[in-house]
Amino acid sequence: MSIGGSIVVSLKGGLGNQLFQYSLGRALSIKHAASLFWDLSGLRPTQGATPRSYALEPFHVNVRSATEEAVGSLKFGTNRHFTILERVRARLPIRWHRFIREKHSGFQPDILKACPSVMLSGYWQDERYFTSISQELRKDLLQYRVFSGFAAELARDMAEANTVSVHVRRGDYANDPATTGYHGALSPGYYGEATERVQTAMFAKYYVFADEIEWARNNLHFNGPATFVSGSYGLKDYEELWLMSLCHHHIIANSTFSWWGAWLGERKDSLTICPKRWFASSLKQEEHIAPDRWIRL
Repeated sequence: MSIGGSIVVSLKGGLGNQLFQYSLGRALSIKHAASLFWDLSGLRPTQGATPRSYALEPFHVNVRSATEEAVGSLKFGTNRHFTILERVRARLPIRWHRFIREKHSGFQPDILKACPSVMLSGYWQDERYFTSISQELRKDLLQYRVFSGFAAELARDMAEANTVSVHVRRGDYANDPATTGYHGALSPGYYGEATERVQTAMFAKYYVFADEIEWARNNLHFNGPATFVSGSYGLKDYEELWLMSLCHHHIIANSTFSWWGAWLGERKDSLTICPKRWFASSLKQEEHIAPDRWIRL
C-alpha cells in the first residue's frame, strides 16, 4: 500500500487521546486534500501500561491503517537507518519533515505547517490544532449518536435546559502511585466548589459519569437532582461520551474523556468548569489543555 502524499497519525492512549490525534490528522488532511492513515503500533500492549485498543470504530471515521512497511518508510529517521538526507531534513522547516514527534504537551503552531507525506507521533491536546474544522469535526463525531433503551430515555432528559454532566476520573489516577504523582485525582472539594458555581447561575439537574461510581455516590453532594449514570445502564464508553455531549453544561475532570464530552456538546451559553491544574506533577504545573473560555477552579 502506498501512502505517498498522505498524513499518518500514530494512535495511543484511550478514547479521549485518540480523538485528539484524529482531529489534528483530519485538519491537516483537509487542508492538503490528503488521505489520512493510522499507525496502530502505539496501541500494542506494553509492560506496566494501561491496556488500550482502537477506540474510534463507533465514530465511523474514514481512515485506513498503514502497513508496517509504509510506516517504516516515514519513521526510519528515528532508528539506525538515519541517513544523511534525514539529518539534513531535520534542520529544514517543518514542512519538509517526514516524521514529527511532539516535543512537549503545549500547543506547537508550527505543526500546522506540516505537509504530506508526514507521520505525526504525539498527543496533540489543544483545540487550536483543529479550530479550522471545528464545525465539521463536531458533525463528523456526533452523526452516529444513536441511543436505545435506558440510554434513549436519558438522552431525552439530558437534552433539556440546565442539565450538567459531571465526570469523575479515578482508577489509576487515584490507585497507582506513579500515575497519581503525574495526573492526580480530584478531591470532593473541587466538585463541591464547581456545583456551587453552577448554583449561582441556575437550578441544575446533574448527570454523573465515573470510573468509580460508588466513590462518586459516597463523596459527591449536589444542590439539585442527580442521576448516577455509569454502572447502572451497561453503557459503552463512547455512549457515555455521547450522553455527556447532550448536556448543556459540564463539570469535567482532568481527563481527555470529559474534555471531549464538554467540547462536543458546547453551546454559546455553555458553562464548562475544569480543574485549575490539569497535571499534578510539578514539572507540568503550568501546562493546561482547556480552552481559555472554560472556567478553572
